[in-house]
Amino acid sequence: MNNNRLPLYVIFVLVAVAIIWRISSPPPKALPGPVGPFGGWKSSRTIGEMGAYAVNPAGALWAGAWNHKEPAANTTSSAIRIIDFNSHSGKSCALPNGIEVYYLSWANDRIIRVCFSTVSDPDKGLGLILVDAVEGKIKDEPVYCSDIKRVVYWPEATSTLIAQTDDEPACVASFKFAGFEKPDESGESLFSIIGEPIPIPGEDAGNLYKDAGIVNSGSTFVFSVNDDEAKGGRAYYMSDAYTASADKIFELDDVPGRILHIWPAPMEALILCGVGQKLHLVIYDVQTHKIIDKPNGVGDITIWPEAPEKIPYTSYDGGFELDLATGKSKAAFDLSKRNSDDEKTWRDMIRGSTFYKLKDGNFVTISEVGGLVDIRELKPNGMWYRDVLSRN
Repeated sequence: MNNNRLPLYVIFVLVAVAIIWRISSPPPKALPGPVGPFGGWKSSRTIGEMGAYAVNPAGALWAGAWNHKEPAANTTSSAIRIIDFNSHSGKSCALPNGIEVYYLSWANDRIIRVCFSTVSDPDKGLGLILVDAVEGKIKDEPVYCSDIKRVVYWPEATSTLIAQTDDEPACVASFKFAGFEKPDESGESLFSIIGEPIPIPGEDAGNLYKDAGIVNSGSTFVFSVNDDEAKGGRAYYMSDAYTASADKIFELDDVPGRILHIWPAPMEALILCGVGQKLHLVIYDVQTHKIIDKPNGVGDITIWPEAPEKIPYTSYDGGFELDLATGKSKAAFDLSKRNSDDEKTWRDMIRGSTFYKLKDGNFVTISEVGGLVDIRELKPNGMWYRDVLSRN
């Protein structure tokens, strides 16, 4: 009878070859961000920590950045995770090692502006990478601008931004981004300051807070600083970039709730606040130095061309769109009569979110608490359809 078993030495050789191959060709490292394939992504189960996220102007694509410190290798790794709401699909894009992403902004509906600092050399200033969200690939080589220490606010689909400069004492300024069309594509040539740097009150860059707003020209902008002596612990300043002046316009407790958006204009700043489960509009009037309540809307919205006509939001009773001109909210989906225990849990789960309508009539809600984002897809009636990137 024939012996069909392989000789032991052949088995040993095969095992050795397999070991050598695995050592020389290790599996790729998992990228920072949610673990596993898309469909099972959870923001509470990730490699690294989320540094920033943003939704494109069309409300169809979401991008989030995760940074992971690797002490053994004395470096950091970063990646962008991209979700297409309409196709319910996800992509991942690895970024260069040794950076830390802290801000994302969409240049248009396809291109993500990835703002980062260099871990080993913070003096390099702002680092910028463009990522094609449709392809899930880096579009251009990174550029650096040492004049900018850190981006504070960069609205979607605009070329103007607010940033902390490299000046001492600490200053803030508005900048214009030229894009990558210039022949000399150095960071300093791509970013140009508008007007002059403005000293940060208290001269402590760590006081700068994320609440901000800017007109498209960059000539007028609002920034905020943490201030122990201000009511609510925060003060807001309106700046004229060309005169390098900044006037305190209000303190946090002067407005009726948490600030969600600020749209400045030379004579008035429009402020959207969250008060409980509702949205509330107020105006800061430059001439009278007063906060004016606007329960019936602002009327002529064209005073603030950067502001949208409507703002979507969710409450315990459903999804609504606030018309900034009239102050009226119109229901996109009604949950007020959903009173079973499961339905009440669902209502509580999605309140305080923003939402976007998909091509098929479904909705997507997005909220973020403590660095954990929660994205759910809803049926047209507002009830759960499937998780997209849930907290748990």
